[in-house]
Amino acid sequence: MNNRKLFAKNINTPPDRALLALLVKSDSPELRRRLSSLKDRDIAASLTYFSDFERGILFSKLPPAKTDRVKEAIERNAGVRYGDYSKIIKGVISYLSAPEGSGGGSTLPDSWYRPGRK
Repeated sequence: MNNRKLFAKNINTPPDRALLALLVKSDSPELRRRLSSLKDRDIAASLTYFSDFERGILFSKLPPAKTDRVKEAIERNAGVRYGDYSKIIKGVISYLSAPEGSGGGSTLPDSWYRPGRK
């Protein structure tokens, strides 16, 4: 497979798959530090479409107390509609994938959600 085909394939990668790839390929202390500094609800929103196994990959990179808080945020926000899931997860990816020492790639948008209709 040449680089052009590989590049074209990566353009269409859904953001949740891009986040998972980032988590799998890196285990640096910088990534762990940045994950720990994210808001619990931003991490919870990013995990919306992850399986339990995939969530376990992220949880393995977090301290136990942070993992518990993120799990609580997932339970608390079950069934809510996020204003713009795509912006939240892309902000998380940008923050986590910024060059080391830069302090983060972007400022994350303020995450917000609204209750789903019943």
